[in-house]
Amino acid sequence: MAGTTSIEHYLATHTQLPLEEVAEIYHAGAPWPILYNDLERMAHDDAQATGIPVETAAKALDQLCDIEATQIKVLIQEAEPAVACACFDVPFFDIPEVQALRAHPIIRDWLYYSERVALRVGESDVSIVFAIYLCILQYAWDHPEWARGV
Repeated sequence: MAGTTSIEHYLATHTQLPLEEVAEIYHAGAPWPILYNDLERMAHDDAQATGIPVETAAKALDQLCDIEATQIKVLIQEAEPAVACACFDVPFFDIPEVQALRAHPIIRDWLYYSERVALRVGESDVSIVFAIYLCILQYAWDHPEWARGV
């Protein structure tokens, strides 16, 4: 496909979806909300509001993100066996372990955004958009220089 980017190829490879479908969803959701982009700004805002050094505020935010990431990883690990064993006649979001995952506030925000993107695309299932969003977040984590430019 002419004009595709490395992120689109990454997403297609990791989701095992057709490149054209990934590109359409990726562009429909752009710019994707990426938490990492806001951390630097939040650290500066917190430092200014409290009078603490920016480095201290950034370190505190990093620690909070590590705690959140650990909680999310545990929820995902608990959901993975159920998802792997699920029958295809059971909707993805109806699996009890996935419903528990959905209860997390950050994941709930990601799902809400995925639902909005799915509506923009029109024919995409929310679970497909959500899978692409998770891959985008992983790509941003692995390529912080890319995430800063989003």
